[in-house]
Amino acid sequence: MDTITKEKIKENLLKIGLKTGDIVIVHSSLKSIGYVENGANTVIDAFLEILGETGTLVMPTFTDSFPTRPGYEPFHPKKTASTVGLITDVFWKRNGVLRSTHPSHSVAAYGYYAKEFVKDHTEKSSAIGIDTPLHKAAKKGALVLFLGASFASCSLGHVAESIAQAPYINIPVYGAEDCEMIDDIIKLKTALERVAKRKVDLVEYECIRKELRENILGEEVQIIR
Repeated sequence: MDTITKEKIKENLLKIGLKTGDIVIVHSSLKSIGYVENGANTVIDAFLEILGETGTLVMPTFTDSFPTRPGYEPFHPKKTASTVGLITDVFWKRNGVLRSTHPSHSVAAYGYYAKEFVKDHTEKSSAIGIDTPLHKAAKKGALVLFLGASFASCSLGHVAESIAQAPYINIPVYGAEDCEMIDDIIKLKTALERVAKRKVDLVEYECIRKELRENILGEEVQIIR
């Protein structure tokens, strides 16, 4: 397997149009792109060298800090590991990178707009909705780049759902398998039918959400695939 160098990464980023001054939200999987010389830091350096002082690099640094989960540990922005990829976990620890303090859906940023993006994203604010770091970045014209990751990892989809006021977003379940109360199941099914404008089965939950998110995202942010 060929070694991937920083210069090779930069070459490819430039080919797809990344340039100085851009704002880019990166979803990544280091193991999916091959063997990178010096690992995650090489990937991060490649982005930062292209973006320059006027650009901003943004990454989700979500955690498992949910009180309802087994083994729960309180979130600490300077200690709690990101669970959405090694690149993100290395990124937030670097000098100069700012990380929001939302306990489950923190976001890290470096560059011109970093402070503005992570400001006020705390346990008292929306996890991943309107006026969160990802939404602020989108409003500034951010690009979204998937590096070894698929569109399914696009966290801006949840922002899209909030903007569209999707009727199911306030129901306290993420999928049919999480429904513990019959009332929640009925509410979820009714909400899905309002979105789809037809009778639906709960197994269609993720498909309907994906369609809605992609439609709204097309209007909110430029996506690099």
